[in-house]
Amino acid sequence: MASLKSPSSVGTDGIGGAPQVTVQRNWLQPGTFNQQEWGNWKSHTLLLRQSVERLNWEENREWCLCAWRAKSGRSGDAQMTCAEFEDLIADYPQCMSGSKSVHPGEPGGAARAFAFIDRNKDGQISEVDFLAGCIAMSPHTAQRDLSEPYSQLRLQLLFQNYDANLDGRLDKDELAALITDLYAVKGSHDTQKASACAATLHSHHGGDLTYSDFYRMVEQRNINGTPMLFRFAKDFAQAVCEKMGGVATAPPHPHPQSHPQPAETKTQPNEGVHHPSSPRCVAGTMPSDGGCGGGGMGRESVRLRGSPQQQEQQQQRGASHPYGEVDGNYDAIHDETNLPLRVVRTLMAASADGATSLDASAPFILCTSDEVKMLCDMVVPHLIHENTLVELSLPVRVYGDIHGNLPDLLTFFNTYAWPDRRRGDILTTNYLFLGDYVDRGAFSLEVVLLLFALKIQYPESVYLLRGNHEDRILNKSYGFGSECVRKLGASGDGLWELINDVFEFLPLAALVDGQIFAIHGGIGDSIGSVDDLRDLRKPINIPIPSNLHPASLEQRRILDALWSDPTDSEEHFGTIASQRGNNTCRFGPDRVMDFCERNQLKMVIRAHECVKYGYEWFARNRLLTVFSASNYCNAFANDAAAVVLRRDASTGRISTLFQVLWGGAVDTSNGWLGNQARPPTPMRGRPGPPQTEEDHHHAHAYGQGARMIK
Repeated sequence: MASLKSPSSVGTDGIGGAPQVTVQRNWLQPGTFNQQEWGNWKSHTLLLRQSVERLNWEENREWCLCAWRAKSGRSGDAQMTCAEFEDLIADYPQCMSGSKSVHPGEPGGAARAFAFIDRNKDGQISEVDFLAGCIAMSPHTAQRDLSEPYSQLRLQLLFQNYDANLDGRLDKDELAALITDLYAVKGSHDTQKASACAATLHSHHGGDLTYSDFYRMVEQRNINGTPMLFRFAKDFAQAVCEKMGGVATAPPHPHPQSHPQPAETKTQPNEGVHHPSSPRCVAGTMPSDGGCGGGGMGRESVRLRGSPQQQEQQQQRGASHPYGEVDGNYDAIHDETNLPLRVVRTLMAASADGATSLDASAPFILCTSDEVKMLCDMVVPHLIHENTLVELSLPVRVYGDIHGNLPDLLTFFNTYAWPDRRRGDILTTNYLFLGDYVDRGAFSLEVVLLLFALKIQYPESVYLLRGNHEDRILNKSYGFGSECVRKLGASGDGLWELINDVFEFLPLAALVDGQIFAIHGGIGDSIGSVDDLRDLRKPINIPIPSNLHPASLEQRRILDALWSDPTDSEEHFGTIASQRGNNTCRFGPDRVMDFCERNQLKMVIRAHECVKYGYEWFARNRLLTVFSASNYCNAFANDAAAVVLRRDASTGRISTLFQVLWGGAVDTSNGWLGNQARPPTPMRGRPGPPQTEEDHHHAHAYGQGARMIK
């Protein structure tokens, strides 16, 4: 049965003139294309045509078709079986022998290559399928830049290859097949470990992976190693060219971002007589560092840092985890594209033996002044395009106030999970930070640069809300301004201004799964709808109202979002004056309940206040305060907490998992400034532990507790 395995129209394919008939796959029936699930999916024919043009592959196409037609004796709409394909490939053993990829160079590799090309798995391939396979499996075809059609072509073929049941999703067994191959790429054949990894990924993701999920994970290099799958040892067109007496020229290597220029060809003795069976051969024109040729199979070279023991640990981690890598990014560690990764890896390494040894008085060596400016320039484009009300999905890990206490933040990451593809759960979990990154702590600059670096690396998974201390008027006096001067010298003032310019583009609130409203301060008396904080114009300057210049409604909402607090007691209804000043207020449990009912919310989650146990419920469990810095300013013996929000697979209800650092159990006093500009705001005075016995345990230095949201 002739078939086209992509959602395109009936007609000729434009690649060698082969006619093409459309038969929609069961997961792409007319009217069922879901943009959220399929995202960047494109017509197979379109990608093939664009790839031929982009790679200057017109000559190579003719060589491939010569081999096809010489073996099959057919052309046009002819189909080839797996046995015929194996017979064809056997004529060009140099394409298979010595291949270091999975699976063409292995026993039965030709059959696996056929299955890779056979997108609808009907046991037959067309000329179009064959040409797509020759391009996708060429060792010269890059898969680094997914904006390129040939990279997208490879990615779609990979997804279809592992989607064994053609339902448009990768289930647990299909993920296991993919991860087994990714392990094999790195020399491991532990199928049990691969299956366990697949089960964990499937569970954490909350179910099967759509193409959009798969695309995003490969794009962010969370799923790593796919460029090594299904590669010929030698470019097939070049092998045909050489067998038929042609002479191939070495491909030029343009910059990956530039458009490849037409390759030059050497003049053949019979150049003036162009025989139909002997077209000139032009090998692929993509750079070796972007593809899988050049001996590197698309991987950067590896340079390990640290002691011999640490190097050995890095090698073991890199060899055993299909999503991880011993980061070749260290090779170009001063390249601006690797700066965010270097910041993260440097702090990760510095805290490997515990974050309590960090010394705020030591010289600042994390970044140069130019690199601080570079990070600001790199993060702003991600923030400019975010709404002032960002929307994200479950699961999500939420952090409250950090206040420059880097030891606590790194202890959280090392104890529970880093937002990192190698050592954490960024593959399956969003991260939401609720503001107040600076002031009072001794490492405000490091905290800001770390969060900026994470946002640059994972712009669709890391979200930074604005707190009231992300305001130049406040943080000039509370420690951040002087810290920048102390650590950055003469450029400190200018870079402090620049970082505050970035703060003005941070969003004010977040809507999680359409049911949880997250904000730094609260709803005050002016915020009645989640949409009150949507589509505000950036940059946002925090207003300073006065009797002469009272705040507008929008300005009041901004102030309430950053400054307001719930009342100290469940018995105080409505709104009352705030001890923080006249520009905001305290709001009672009735305001919270009404806000949740109006907006069909399960709960509100906020930060802004130190609470004894790191988190505290209010308004009958409809409002949650989270504070993520322990022993606040060395003045209070409070715990620090983060909360993981996720949907229970069995009940469909949202659960909260509290991750706590017990104050006093670990000495993080080095995280706070010795001299505070003014005493810290008192801890919320509500007595008693958090709600239920199972929520909180004091048995260990670190702990977790969970509860369901009704």
